[in-house]
Amino acid sequence: MMHSIQNKRIVIFGGVLAMALTAIFFSLFFNRFAGLRSGDGEFAGGYVLAHGSMPFRDYFSASPPLNQFKSGILLSLFGEKLIVSRAAGLVERSFIALIVYLWLLRLCRPAHAAIAAFATLVISTADFADPIASYNHDCIFFAIVSGYLASFILDRYRSVRSILWLSLAAGLAAGLSLLTKQTVGLGAVVAVPVVVATIVWRLQTFRRALVWLIGFGIGAAMPVVALLIWIATLGSLKAFLVAIFVKGPAAKAQNGAGDFVTRAIQAVGLGPRALILALSAALISVWLTIRSERSHSDQNVNGPPWEMPAAAAFGIASIALGVFLSFRHWGHAHHSWPGANTISLMIVALVVLLAFGTWQLLNGTQSEYQAQIYLMAAVSFNIAFMLSLSYPCFTAMLLPGIGLLVAGSLAASRGLGRLAVYAVVMLLCVDVVRIKLDIPFQFGFLVDGPVSTATVRSDQPKLRGMLLPAETARLLDGVAHIVASNTTPSDTIFAFPEMGLFYPLTDRRWPTESGSHNVDVVSDSFAEKEAARLLANPPKVLIYHPQTEEQSHNEEITWRNGHRMGQRDIAAAVETLAKNYRLAGVYPTLPENQDVYVYVRAGEPAIASK
Repeated sequence: MMHSIQNKRIVIFGGVLAMALTAIFFSLFFNRFAGLRSGDGEFAGGYVLAHGSMPFRDYFSASPPLNQFKSGILLSLFGEKLIVSRAAGLVERSFIALIVYLWLLRLCRPAHAAIAAFATLVISTADFADPIASYNHDCIFFAIVSGYLASFILDRYRSVRSILWLSLAAGLAAGLSLLTKQTVGLGAVVAVPVVVATIVWRLQTFRRALVWLIGFGIGAAMPVVALLIWIATLGSLKAFLVAIFVKGPAAKAQNGAGDFVTRAIQAVGLGPRALILALSAALISVWLTIRSERSHSDQNVNGPPWEMPAAAAFGIASIALGVFLSFRHWGHAHHSWPGANTISLMIVALVVLLAFGTWQLLNGTQSEYQAQIYLMAAVSFNIAFMLSLSYPCFTAMLLPGIGLLVAGSLAASRGLGRLAVYAVVMLLCVDVVRIKLDIPFQFGFLVDGPVSTATVRSDQPKLRGMLLPAETARLLDGVAHIVASNTTPSDTIFAFPEMGLFYPLTDRRWPTESGSHNVDVVSDSFAEKEAARLLANPPKVLIYHPQTEEQSHNEEITWRNGHRMGQRDIAAAVETLAKNYRLAGVYPTLPENQDVYVYVRAGEPAIASK
């Protein structure tokens, strides 16, 4: 907290509590699903890099390579197993909870900050397509760190030397975010310095604002320049720039900005009643957050002695209730999730907070406390908006903004009002726990089974430590056996749609330029060229999860505004090749999914079909 003396033991306990509760939540499911349609991109990207394949030189990548570097280092240090990537994701989420807690601690007392941080990490995981180990959360983590470090610049008592060092560190974190994902990273590199410089100029001095900008710019430039030099030495600088600024973004908006708007309307899809409720809740949370400054000055900064144990009980009860309710509904996939409503609530609240804060700033009436809220709202809006360019309704957008609203609402409310805030937050957390246990992962039209069914261990060394549904384990083991029996390490295999886990699992490469052909990753023109490359370089093994016409049409509505997608050409190429291949295995997964077919190129030794 900015000028308040807090009990260090309470502060430390709050941080440990936020991290521990987050880790407990993720431990319920982090190793209980394969995430086939996620491609397990972090694991696959780190694996091929650790084995000498460089992005942009050897294969197409739609984003900067810091996530692959991190993953490659971890796999080299701790073993080339999927659980290493998943465990790293669990640890990263716990550290995000800690940073959110520490930032909120500058605005409210420890118990409120701990509850808000824990709730933020739980609710932001509600999306079915959250694979835990993700470049999205790497770049969000660095963006939040950058914003948190920048928050100290707003303290008037900071020396110029202190501002310089903090600026360098904040810029470095923003640069690392940019090297992980260009959208959120670009926002962090631009939004954070501009907002902070404006506040410091208005509330302090121009000289301090200038020192901040210079230090931030130097810090952000260091990792970016280092990466560009390294890529240039590989002879891949042009390919890198084209991939992350032309080819990659082209997959998201084939027809310009209109695609973004149409997709946002379709994805949110709120009815009038839900929209009214979300807007009302947003305005209430804004009102409470603005009022929290008065409560902040009136309250004991540490809170009553029972409050931190109560916060621990809140987190444990949220997790336990979610587990209990989920066990009573195994086999009934819980598809009702709070994502769209909660995201809409937060976006409206952030816009109102930013409008109010801008008015205060221009009128010279903004206090240091209000400036802190303004900065956190700006960083949160930047993260949410930049993530929306990838998909408009992804619950990772709630980081860290929903925490600001929860903490502000708890700090400003009293009695029954505060109890109501606790109840709403707990209901959301319980619902998300239940969601993740029912559907730990789903992308496209391939659903992973409930955690309760994940009781089987694969016989593949790279999957050691994972528990999977029997059908999934049978598929992974069967494909690995077919590939091992029919190919050599120099042969290629091809999985479509993206099931990139099979490449590191079998230690085989793909015959195309990219190993990922999701409709949101490669554009239509790129997909057409990939189909031609596939036909020209037929792999030894095809792993194919066909989509129905209705499913393909739904993807085109979502990602191509109803236009034909180039991925149809890749599917057609796979089916053309399969006519001259031998069917080596058919693997049912869940009743909701199409079967997965495995084909071996004609002339290879016969393999018994599973």
